[in-house]
Amino acid sequence: METPWERVVVLGGAFRETCLDAELLAEAKRMGLEIGPITGEEQLVILARIYASSDDVKRETREAIRVKQ
Repeated sequence: METPWERVVVLGGAFRETCLDAELLAEAKRMGLEIGPITGEEQLVILARIYASSDDVKRETREAIRVKQ
């Protein structure tokens, strides 16, 4: 099932706005995480590159984005 492009654009914008939220940024800083806003299109490019990667790269990516508490 493919997500309609209009929905992708709206969700991408919402994600970008969330990445600018002061409370989220403060919590991320406390957790030692770096958050930077990117466009929906940039998100799609990153995800496409990850999905096209080898299994080793996918595994390393999962480990890198896992939240450490």
